[in-house]
Amino acid sequence: MSDPKNFGNVNDYLLWRGDLKVSEVPWCTIDSLLTAILSYQQFDNLPDSLPGVPLKELVAGGLKPNRDAPSETQRIEMIERMAAQPRFANMRLSMQESVISADLATQFSAVTCMVEDGPCVIAYRGTDHTLVGWKEDFMMSYCSPIPAQTSALQYLNHVASLTQQPLVLTGHSKGGNLASYAGAKAGSLQKRIIEVASFDGPGLDDETISSEDYLSLQPVVHSVIPNGSIVGLLMNFHPVYTVVQSTAVGLFQHDAFTWKIMGGSFIQAEETTFTSQLMNETVHQWLNTASPAEIQSFVEILFTTLEKLYPNRGAEDLYEIKASNALDAASYIRSLQSGTRDMIVSLLQSLFMIGRDNYLQMILQKPLQNVLDEFNNRILKASQKGKE
Repeated sequence: MSDPKNFGNVNDYLLWRGDLKVSEVPWCTIDSLLTAILSYQQFDNLPDSLPGVPLKELVAGGLKPNRDAPSETQRIEMIERMAAQPRFANMRLSMQESVISADLATQFSAVTCMVEDGPCVIAYRGTDHTLVGWKEDFMMSYCSPIPAQTSALQYLNHVASLTQQPLVLTGHSKGGNLASYAGAKAGSLQKRIIEVASFDGPGLDDETISSEDYLSLQPVVHSVIPNGSIVGLLMNFHPVYTVVQSTAVGLFQHDAFTWKIMGGSFIQAEETTFTSQLMNETVHQWLNTASPAEIQSFVEILFTTLEKLYPNRGAEDLYEIKASNALDAASYIRSLQSGTRDMIVSLLQSLFMIGRDNYLQMILQKPLQNVLDEFNNRILKASQKGKE
């Protein structure tokens, strides 16, 4: 394993690899991560057809943050560094599509990047700061395809009809799920897909993950999750994945800027953390226990309550509640039929009890596993001495 003290992040990768064009060093998974992060940026006046506008020209015209947040500044600085490097300066961007509809419960965005002497990269944006975006993520637990997945496949088909270049599908968070879903449903286009990169993206539904279409795509699927992953192990996560070390803890590891990189590779961890394993085991068991109708009802009530608490606000603003909005939310909860309220309480109790039982089981199993490992090591050493 690489020395954990000798690491950088995606910005350091740009210094290590950015001066080498794709014709010199082929496109790699970290390049796909950069374009996945880039997809969160809303660009002005991108053309609706190929080949698009070079990244260096877009940056020269100035980039505006989508909103006032530190993450916006960090991403724009990364894109400016990309534009200054030969590897990405002439990458042409086009056909950015952005749809947010509360009525349809959908948040979808994608952008196409034509890489100089390289592939055509379709970068799907992950969940943004809107509540409708987060609601659509929760919908994955009981509904497939969700609206954004349908849009992702349509977008892929459209772009692929305009170019014969090899295709890379990439995305962070929900964007990784959209890339995986579109690739699995791509039909004859699969033979042109050279990589599907999912960066801490939720997995796919039962039917898709077990389909022949997904199995044929699996050799080019690269799933990367941080060692404290929560999001990337939801649903039926990809059976083969890379665990990367992070400088953050808990849910903050979802931020790809915290992932450790050295040279052209991720610094890998041996396994996910105890907390990550506990959380995901608990959520999976809970989803298997509850019926799709119960989960759908739970999600609808949860987000209706949030929308009353935070009207016209995003998921990042959940620290600020007005008294009038709290009263509206409380009134909504009281208006629910008693049977519905009882079901919600029962689901929450079930989630808590599953989590408690899993915690106790994992605590008890861990020391036993350590003892067994030590015992096996002693047997191995004794066997080796006997052969000497």
